Amino acid sequence: MADLKLIADCMMSAGFGKKCLKIYKLTRRSFVEDALLKLGARKLKKSQVQKLDWETIDAKMTKWLNSIKICVKIFSHEKNLCEHLFSACTLPSVTESCFSDVCKESALILFRIPGKLAKHAKKSPDKIFKFLTLYEGMSQDTSEIEKIFSSEFTSVIRSQLRSSIGRVTEGVKTMEADFEAHVYKDSSKGVVSGGGIHPLTKYEMNYMVNLSYHASALDKILADYPVSLQSPLPESYFEGETMWSPVALHFAWLILILLGKLDSKSELCKDASLSYLFLANNLQYVVTKVKSTKLYNVLGEKWVNKHSSKVVQYAANYERMGWGRVISSLPKDLTVEISLDKVKECFKRFNVDFEEEYRKEVDWVVQDSKLRDKMKNSIIRKVDARYRKMYDKYKVVLAKTREKGKIDYVVKFTPEDLKNYLSDLLDGHEEDDVVSPSIEKVETTLHDRKENPVLQRRSRRLLLLVRQHHH
Repeated sequence: MADLKLIADCMMSAGFGKKCLKIYKLTRRSFVEDALLKLGARKLKKSQVQKLDWETIDAKMTKWLNSIKICVKIFSHEKNLCEHLFSACTLPSVTESCFSDVCKESALILFRIPGKLAKHAKKSPDKIFKFLTLYEGMSQDTSEIEKIFSSEFTSVIRSQLRSSIGRVTEGVKTMEADFEAHVYKDSSKGVVSGGGIHPLTKYEMNYMVNLSYHASALDKILADYPVSLQSPLPESYFEGETMWSPVALHFAWLILILLGKLDSKSELCKDASLSYLFLANNLQYVVTKVKSTKLYNVLGEKWVNKHSSKVVQYAANYERMGWGRVISSLPKDLTVEISLDKVKECFKRFNVDFEEEYRKEVDWVVQDSKLRDKMKNSIIRKVDARYRKMYDKYKVVLAKTREKGKIDYVVKFTPEDLKNYLSDLLDGHEEDDVVSPSIEKVETTLHDRKENPVLQRRSRRLLLLVRQHHH
């Protein structure tokens, strides 16, 4: 650079300034164009881009992202070289004009590429992540690019960069609106077996988890170009919150749409307790996804706590609707003496109600292990405790009124058996190897304490089914 400056100064002082500038521009423009061509910055025609499939567009976006930082360094070095060689010129416009002539055409080609690719790529929600990555790559170097091309001679380059960023942003907005509309318009009528996680819940939450990795970029986009909401968020979403970012508002709104759809789908369940179990399952899935991913950084602890309490409410409603009748069949106050006929009636009513409820729930499931254990333990505490007291108080009296071994006609369950049955709840249904077991085989299997827990669980379920068929 020192030798080149001596040559430039000598030519300028000798009256060959225009010749020097002409040779310099031709030489350096050729270098810049060749360097950018090697990096993949080729001029794209509209007709060419329109014919490209998504895989090709995706590959071109990736190549552009990989080369942008090197291209910016090339422009920066060219500007430094130009300013160094012609610093002796009294007019600053000479160096600015010279740098513009060297780099303008190549820079325009480079910064048109992402805009053209974004404009003509087919938009679908699953492609938004590539657009966000492209937006991040462009935004990361925006300030440096605008500093390099800061003169009036290169204002068109700054305008082109902003135009391309705008097209990428529009693509993000379009795909985000399409995703929102997809969830909002979902009209699937199928009921999830056992009250499990609905496919729509998994789809939206996995989508939002991936979005959360681009939360900063999406926050800037939504701040400048907000996605129009069909309805404002309820005031309850803002309780205790001093400020919500645009992306937090948007994520909260998307989840609110999902919860509204889940409420509608829960009404398709024929059983009220199953509908609450379905809601508890799905909301717990949502909360778990938020807590265990970057969504937590966006929505925050208060949001998580608020929706966790709703899961507890749904679980309590499931228990009340499903097991309330079973619990009410047992005497509330066992200190009050009741007649033997009344005792028998209580046991018989309990047997019928319990078997009916258990058979109904045999295939129901709670997929979150912690929630499942809490719900099980709550039911066990309320059913087993009262049943055990009644059993211990009246088993001797009932045994005396019948022949030995006949007590099972009235008392079908020991407290231990009852607890085992309740422990099987909400685990879903395993496929049974035995197709049509005899009642003797099932009862023998039921009391085989050496059998593994899974087979014991299958046997208990089969026993109730076979008893029902037998009666």
